[in-house]
Amino acid sequence: ASMDVCFADLEKGQFQPLPLFNRLARWEEHPGGRKFDISLFSVQVTKFRSGGFSLGYAHSHVLADGHSMWYFMNSWAECNRGVPVSNHPLHVRTAFRVDNPSDELANLPFATSVDSGESQIAASFPTGQLVDRMFHFSTEAIHKLKQSASEGKEDSKFSSFQVVCAHFWRRVTIARRLSDGERSRFWVTANMRSKLTSPLAETYFGNAVLLTTADATAGELSCETLAATAARIQDAVLACNENALRGMVHWLELHDNSLGRALRFSSAGMAASGSTRFPVYSVDFGWGKPAAARTAKVRGDGEMVFFAGRGEAGSMDICISLSPESMDRLEKDSLLLTINNRM
Repeated sequence: ASMDVCFADLEKGQFQPLPLFNRLARWEEHPGGRKFDISLFSVQVTKFRSGGFSLGYAHSHVLADGHSMWYFMNSWAECNRGVPVSNHPLHVRTAFRVDNPSDELANLPFATSVDSGESQIAASFPTGQLVDRMFHFSTEAIHKLKQSASEGKEDSKFSSFQVVCAHFWRRVTIARRLSDGERSRFWVTANMRSKLTSPLAETYFGNAVLLTTADATAGELSCETLAATAARIQDAVLACNENALRGMVHWLELHDNSLGRALRFSSAGMAASGSTRFPVYSVDFGWGKPAAARTAKVRGDGEMVFFAGRGEAGSMDICISLSPESMDRLEKDSLLLTINNRM
């Protein structure tokens, strides 16, 4: 594909998300939460005017999770350079197989009733008129957040991911001007490879993630400390164990693998996807590392997509989508801006 856009202009704008990004990868919607009728994997190379190009890919979670896909991208790049593959994929199709699905063992805590009818289930993020932005958090900014969440203790018990998610959850809730009693749910996925009784290798290719949630009212989020909000997210992640994962697999086997039918996203909620641990900037097809890594599409209101920052270990680039009014208030939020140094 080609695009009449100057790559240098995108670079000057620090690759802030633009509507044209949606055309840089072959994104497909899947009706009713089912992912079996869409392409498993697609790649698109887009050339820009005056040089430069993007490599956009889209994949279905029927194939693999994001962790697997970035390992695949690195292996593909190594093959293109003619060097040995450094991390051979582990293909174990029976890792999560359930031979006899059981109602007793099936467990999906956040599932809505599938008997209520698909028309009543919101299997995707709220959409409408939305604005996407990318916020950059330097290593220093993240350190400040962790210090704030440690509440005077020498070491923070929270990860960088947890405190940044908590920070955004609080500030976005205020920017949305939700009523105090309105409930907000924060969705996050946990990589389960190392959490199993018999851990899987990091190179396991497939799906090894568990979706989990943290809940609070808008009033609680606006009044409590950063540490309290980070603890909500941390508790949700710590609850991701092998029993929880097996319970989800049993549930999926009993419900035609239609995870989307169990999800109910609201305009008061948020979700975090991607990871700063994905080896994004080690992908080198022979012409050097990427100038930037961005999501071609943020799926809807309240989703955050995490990438490692380029050039500074420990930094983060976070793409987020909100309504124009909420985004305008968020960008003017002095408590967000005193910590964040957006590019």
